[in-house]
Amino acid sequence: MNRFATAVLTAGALAATLPTTAEAGPKKNSATVGVAKLAWPSVSLEYERRLMKKLGVAAYGGAGRYNPIILNVAGSDNPLASEDFRYNELGARLNFYAIGKFKHGLNLGLTVQSRGLSYETTLDSSTVSASVRSTVVGPHLGYKLMLKPGFTLGFLGGIGYHTSGDIKVTSGSDSGDLENPFADFPAMTFGTINAGWSF
Repeated sequence: MNRFATAVLTAGALAATLPTTAEAGPKKNSATVGVAKLAWPSVSLEYERRLMKKLGVAAYGGAGRYNPIILNVAGSDNPLASEDFRYNELGARLNFYAIGKFKHGLNLGLTVQSRGLSYETTLDSSTVSASVRSTVVGPHLGYKLMLKPGFTLGFLGGIGYHTSGDIKVTSGSDSGDLENPFADFPAMTFGTINAGWSF
């Protein structure tokens, strides 16, 4: 099991063991699958635990392959514009249900997310790979609807402070760093549309 999968399982297990109050109600947990991202296609699994009447905490992880829209916008002569990248994410959220409650309500909160991008190709019979990680921290606005007996829909979007490191490049036995052109871009959007089950 790789480090990413281990981190996802650990975060979910920790969230599941957090204590709840008596007012949390009979359905204190929801597990949902993210079926769409605001910026690109990806699949994510999110677990939320209700701690109090209007407070919940969530952990999630996701992965996918996608073609970054921003590279196409940058220009048709960009050699990476038609390539697919591997993507993974790991994050946590704090949700406060400002209107309504855990079963049906509008929530405000804070998201902390770590993202990873990687790319691999073959050039002149040599394998070239590149990878970069970034962190996004910021507020979100979401909405959850729980139907009987437990089917759950959720929508969430936000914008946060974005930090990104250099791009790690490996070609055969050689390796090095490239300056990330988006490293100084301070803001990044995030969002998901979830469907799943509450219990």
